[in-house]
Amino acid sequence: MAFYSTVATLIGSSLSTNYFYKAMNFAFNKLYGEYNMLHFPLFKSKTDSLIQAQINLTDYCISKLPSLEDKKVLDIGCGNGVQSIYLYNNYSPKQVIGVDINSDSISIARDEKKNNNLNKVDFYIDNAQKLTNIKDNSIDIVINIESAFHYPDKGSFIKEISRVLKPNGHFLIADILTTKKGKRILPKFWYKKMYLNHWSIEDYNNTFQNSKLKINSQDDVTELIISGFNTYKNWYSTNKRVGVVLYAIMKIFIVFNVRINVYLFKNRRKYIIFSGIKS
Repeated sequence: MAFYSTVATLIGSSLSTNYFYKAMNFAFNKLYGEYNMLHFPLFKSKTDSLIQAQINLTDYCISKLPSLEDKKVLDIGCGNGVQSIYLYNNYSPKQVIGVDINSDSISIARDEKKNNNLNKVDFYIDNAQKLTNIKDNSIDIVINIESAFHYPDKGSFIKEISRVLKPNGHFLIADILTTKKGKRILPKFWYKKMYLNHWSIEDYNNTFQNSKLKINSQDDVTELIISGFNTYKNWYSTNKRVGVVLYAIMKIFIVFNVRINVYLFKNRRKYIIFSGIKS
């Protein structure tokens, strides 16, 4: 029964965004006995594990911001909450609030909060394009790492960042951008199912120019992401926590996703990190 359930979950990851993140959480928990961050790896060392490479990306993003110490931090698109908890445990903010539209991910996040007895970390189901749980001018630092490419109305998302940030508050958006705007390689309905709404760098820059958000830095880390993916053999070599057949299926699942993403980043995508301030 576990075999068929695993296969169905992994195959279902290509059918919709909800299934995709459910499969990611399932696979990571099976392989490692814990949940991982849900974003891509960033290369630092040839010996990086997947978990370490994901931490590398988070740390790199935080290095583009002022200190989080004693600040109220909003993690938009927090997924399963692992990154929000990492920020709280390693950067000494006063409070971390994580929001995500996926109720299954928020359920995991709340369990992780409870298991770690964290009183200053909170998780809410919310829409990045209309943050109903976050008050005006209430946040010191907004972080959005690798979920904005799902948002169909990124203009509203950027307005919401401006609304919730305090004056002179800081923000960071790490997003996957398209270099082939308007050109699709798969049917349109699939992009809708997967909520893929990639902007170009021009789209972002034009929108920022007409907002209260001022960009301080704009970093292209595409090559570091590709190099991070190329360490994938380190991700599962010592983590045989499941049966031989299921382990083999999960390896195929990982390799398949790695190769697709490497192809896309070499031919159709850029990974850009924007950081700035509310003027």
